[in-house]
Amino acid sequence: ANCTARTSHASSTMSEFATVLILPEAVKGGSVSDIVGRFERRGDKVIGLKLVHLTRAQAAERYGEAESAKVAAAISGGCIALVVAGPSVAAEATALAGESAGKVEASATPEAAAKDALAFFDAAELTEPVLHKCEKIVDKVNGWKAANPNTPFISFEYFPPKTPAGVDTLYKTLDVMAKQEPLFFDFTWG
Repeated sequence: ANCTARTSHASSTMSEFATVLILPEAVKGGSVSDIVGRFERRGDKVIGLKLVHLTRAQAAERYGEAESAKVAAAISGGCIALVVAGPSVAAEATALAGESAGKVEASATPEAAAKDALAFFDAAELTEPVLHKCEKIVDKVNGWKAANPNTPFISFEYFPPKTPAGVDTLYKTLDVMAKQEPLFFDFTWG
């Protein structure tokens, strides 16, 4: 199967997603339904929601220092981890975090959203595969042809890098080439 990562460069038919962390103060204050409702009223889809208890080590890694007020606040009770998908949802999540006076956090980049989603959720806990969408290339091509008759598509094939520097170069190349909105990327193994 071909796996296409959903990032900010994903085609317009794919929704972007955001990972939001509702901190204990907002949870204890009864704000969870208001926060979730804000996304749902926009038409965004909640695809993951669960109560998580950050450990001191997790909070220290997140905030960069073990004994800060942020760490103490984050471990003072349960947090709600939330993954939402929809058009411009990352900007909405960032705006919400800015308005929340430190009660809500949103991942600032698609990479951070993916990292946070993976930190808080197993793939089976999400109602749709926002991090990867796996399908056969032939199905992807046939779907494109049916939806876009007589319109060509592009795709890119890569070989796996053999060095750490090659991995860095590959990620940079993927970011640049994703702007061309290819139908898929393919990696040849072996």
